[in-house]
Amino acid sequence: MSRDPQGPLRYHFDFRPEHFARRCQFVTKRSHDFAGQPFFCRYDRISTSFSRTLTPQLQDLMEVATAAYLADRFAPRRHPERSEQSVPMNRRIRLSLPVRLPNLWKRRPAQLLGDLMFCLAADEWEFTFTATAAEAALPQQSYLLDVSPEREAAVMLFSGGLDSYAGAVRQLCDPDQFHVLVSGYTHNRMAAEQVAQSKILFEGRRQLGHHVAVPYGMPAKVAGIRLESSQRSRSLIHLSIGALTALSLGRRDFSIYENGIGALNLPFDASQSGWEVSRAVHPKVLSLMEELIGEITGEPFQIRTPFLFSTKAESIVGAEMMRYCHGIRHTFSCDRFPNYRERRRQCGVCSSCVLRRLALEIAGFRNAEPADEYAYDITAHGFVPHPSAAFVLDKFDAQTHRLRQCLDSEQPWLEVSRLFPELREVEFLLANRKTGVKDIEASLLSLYARHIGEWSNFSGPAALQRYLCAA
Repeated sequence: MSRDPQGPLRYHFDFRPEHFARRCQFVTKRSHDFAGQPFFCRYDRISTSFSRTLTPQLQDLMEVATAAYLADRFAPRRHPERSEQSVPMNRRIRLSLPVRLPNLWKRRPAQLLGDLMFCLAADEWEFTFTATAAEAALPQQSYLLDVSPEREAAVMLFSGGLDSYAGAVRQLCDPDQFHVLVSGYTHNRMAAEQVAQSKILFEGRRQLGHHVAVPYGMPAKVAGIRLESSQRSRSLIHLSIGALTALSLGRRDFSIYENGIGALNLPFDASQSGWEVSRAVHPKVLSLMEELIGEITGEPFQIRTPFLFSTKAESIVGAEMMRYCHGIRHTFSCDRFPNYRERRRQCGVCSSCVLRRLALEIAGFRNAEPADEYAYDITAHGFVPHPSAAFVLDKFDAQTHRLRQCLDSEQPWLEVSRLFPELREVEFLLANRKTGVKDIEASLLSLYARHIGEWSNFSGPAALQRYLCAA
């Protein structure tokens, strides 16, 4: 047990097929341990949708990802007895969990998992694997014959966000493939919006594909236990759902439609670091996930990101998007979705909402959804934001200002990469035999130049000026 009250919070989780226990290995006045927390992940919906028998490797992948997600949720960054006063701290999380192929996971996959979780959550993670007892293993449906779609399958993650909806619109333009839209969800409102979008996309053309939804989470949680709200490991479970679907259909790839500004997600300033910056679909995370899948399946795997060098506005333009723009109102972007506090679909003032409003306005879809679906309408004439909303707008404005100064310099890439050193890693991750380093540099500089131009033409910054004048 750690005796340092200011040191990292140490959690140990012991997983079983349908429940888990937690031990807090740091100084507390009373025990915060518990046992028997139930959970579920209905990934069998993927196999039953296509009458596919899942391999032990794929079953293990999905259950390991589910365990990591739950451990992250049940390992709050604030001390449980000083949660209102203490600042978030680093964590050391140890998981003991059963798998069907423990010898496989004990090798390179365990190291990759640790690297992946550090990249996502900026904490130290340790995985210990044991053999699943035959009597304790969750039953899986087996099929005598696999049922294959008549056309080649194309799999994409379908989150319910604006980017994924636009990606689905674009992908469904190809009639020669069977398009599988796969979603994960933790609550019914999210599931309902995903279904509503898929019905719009497939209306009158059901033969084009199929939507598969995988629920996961907890039927109930232990009373009095605070959960970690950042949920950085949620990406791992969604990426695993995408991989499981693709591999079960004989594909060695799937697509994620996330714009480049959101995927790279540069910090607003030096005060943001580690877990405070989401890296859900960052190229480093995707590269580690590709390697992990390759290690457990024995074959290379690719996660495609068609919108990586597009702004959010650019990702939603096009004639087909005009045709299906009535589905935009069913998409959700808000960091606090579903927004129970203000009882609106989107809060309107978190960074994700601001980027959404920017994209819709610049792409010509400002009226694609009612303005009153936002708790705060930053684009409304005369709207004066409250301080926290003005803070977010100021962060966007300051970041674009600093980027503009870099791009206007004599050596723009040198200055941008000095300001955001993480772009150096992105540069080398994306470079390959077909696309050289210089081409990646040019693409990234162009991406941010276009983003700056869009911000300059957006009505949102005017709200910031009204706040500054009122202050």
